[in-house]
Amino acid sequence: MRIRLLILLIILIGCNRPHNVEKRISVKHELIFLTDIDLNDKTLAELRIKRNEIFAKHGYIFISKDLSDHFKKYDWYKPKYKDVNHLLTKIDKQNISLIISFEKRKNIFPVEEKIIGQWLSKKYYDTLKKTMSARTAQLASSLSYVEFTKDKRSSIIINFHEGIDPDYYIRGVSIGFENFDSIDLKARIFDSNTIIFTSWGNIDTLKRFNVVDSNHTNLAINKVIFEGKYKDLINGGIIEFNQNGMLSGLNSFQNYKAFSDYFDVAANVDRLMLINLSEKLELTWTFKNDTLTLYDIKCAKYDSVYNTCYIIAKGNMLYKLLRIK
Repeated sequence: MRIRLLILLIILIGCNRPHNVEKRISVKHELIFLTDIDLNDKTLAELRIKRNEIFAKHGYIFISKDLSDHFKKYDWYKPKYKDVNHLLTKIDKQNISLIISFEKRKNIFPVEEKIIGQWLSKKYYDTLKKTMSARTAQLASSLSYVEFTKDKRSSIIINFHEGIDPDYYIRGVSIGFENFDSIDLKARIFDSNTIIFTSWGNIDTLKRFNVVDSNHTNLAINKVIFEGKYKDLINGGIIEFNQNGMLSGLNSFQNYKAFSDYFDVAANVDRLMLINLSEKLELTWTFKNDTLTLYDIKCAKYDSVYNTCYIIAKGNMLYKLLRIK
């Protein structure tokens, strides 16, 4: 009787014991959608294995010797088919697509040094080109620009008004930030010219633009709005604005500077400063149909308590310039 019970117990244990634990894990894994978190830390070689593992689980016969040798190490790999596309599930296909996207990014963007430089908000830049207004562009985007340096430091400028300088690190195609635990900052490298940035719940696309100088001066305004040669329609003559802030032909003014921060007092219109050795002239502008019109600024509302103007407005027209194409 005892012998029969022992034999029955052995049979039951044998029936309940998984014949191939690794295979069961693999089958379960096939039912799981992969995410960025699963792939961020993978190298190109690891991503290739991860992608081909999906085919291997369906019994694909690999032509590449290294892949064949790799998967033959596992008991669950049973090479049967030269084509397994018809066996791929919806989850398989989505996982393959995600892995391929990571492989492409790493091929284009293989080293950390390639993010070093200055990145401008695409929404800011596109709005600037569309409206020719620095104030409107600032209001369109929460994030203005980000700069990454070789020493793992970053400068993040919000609305060209406030800035923070967190350390950064890279894991796969993700960029993380340190020393600022109280704020939500993260970014993902999309390709060699695009970074998707998340800050305070906002999502911004950053494009690589050489439009910010070493002093964090926003040269995008100069490049998009002012740069070029103009004909003075009132006084005659040719006037030229350079992207670097140099100016010629407009009386004795040698430099110009466009304001980029419109979150301060008396910053309710676009503002431009014309500069020479002894004088600074503050103006506002409109730009329409290749015509740049410059106006002086008048005070619309004055605070007598604090002895300051807190709302300004467009005044008299001083210059009307037609861009020469």
